[in-house]
Amino acid sequence: MPATPTILQPAVILERISRLNLINTTLQKTLGFQRGGPRVRTSPMGRRGSYDVFNDTREVAGATGPGAPANRINRQIVGNVPFQIPRSSEAMHMLYEQIHAFRRIGGPVGEIDAMGQQYIFDQERIVAQRIANLREFQTAAMLRGSYTFSQGGLGEFSHAFSGGAFTVNYQIPAGNKTKLNMLGAGDILATSWDNAAAPIITDCFQIQTAFNQLIGRGLSDVILTSVGWGYVLANTQVQNQAGSVNQVFDYITKNEEDQTFTAKLKALPWVTWHINDSGVNLNGTFTKLIEDDHAVFLPQLTDEMVSYWECGAPVVEYDGGPAVERVGEYYYAVNKAEPARIELVSEFNGLPVLKNPQGVAYGLIKY
Repeated sequence: MPATPTILQPAVILERISRLNLINTTLQKTLGFQRGGPRVRTSPMGRRGSYDVFNDTREVAGATGPGAPANRINRQIVGNVPFQIPRSSEAMHMLYEQIHAFRRIGGPVGEIDAMGQQYIFDQERIVAQRIANLREFQTAAMLRGSYTFSQGGLGEFSHAFSGGAFTVNYQIPAGNKTKLNMLGAGDILATSWDNAAAPIITDCFQIQTAFNQLIGRGLSDVILTSVGWGYVLANTQVQNQAGSVNQVFDYITKNEEDQTFTAKLKALPWVTWHINDSGVNLNGTFTKLIEDDHAVFLPQLTDEMVSYWECGAPVVEYDGGPAVERVGEYYYAVNKAEPARIELVSEFNGLPVLKNPQGVAYGLIKY
């Protein structure tokens, strides 16, 4: 029983998947890393290479006298990050024996009715969600400062934040991690936030100052879990600076699909708080994307600071067909024999890129 070609054409599959409201996409959407997002670019170096990391300058341009030669200045290269974009390619088998039962009684053998189509659509959602989960994990790994993966015996890659065979070290400075000694003048997070007396508002202003000195942009967003948000709500300084009202935040909204929250405090109306308890299964273990005892502090990001690089890979969309290059995230279906089945295939090649490591701080808020 051949499947209806229309619903299994790559263009149709891609169109449907592009309209799916997938879960676990908050981080990638916040940074513009989702499929077709504003910061998604084609890698200029293909699958592997290296890129320079740089920091904005606070130096003042020098002066010269009339007719004098131009002063020579050095290129602003801080470091170099070697990268290798991992390839994810998965095939889900859908047996025609199962889909056959969904054919409309008395209808053409090449026709799949609404039940059969829905079965295929549901499987497409699972395939697309797995890729969305990988994008979300990679985004969290960049914010944490390290992404690693290792190849298993069957060519499969396992992903981790650290300890893998191949590591992308995003070179976030040591001062932008743990207790945030960002300017070398002492720890900003000098008091654990689970202590109600911790100066959380003061800490945020100091991070604002540090970002301004390091990159010329102030604090804009904080990402943390509901555990960390609980510390913020119970904090004495946050409550006192909110005034005489009982509510310390201006607003808090919930994304019902991702089960994440966005809020602003009355004491810090220029900072957006993202409360995110999302996670992924890594090697069979559920792992939160942001740790309960940490928070991500970000300035207003720009395309020059962060982007998401995708590269191409050859795919053969049907047996005997030509190899064609598809870039980034791609889906197609192939008819197979013995047993008669459809293979729904996902092809994905992508990696976050952080070119200004001083623009991310991953702080230890509970210790």
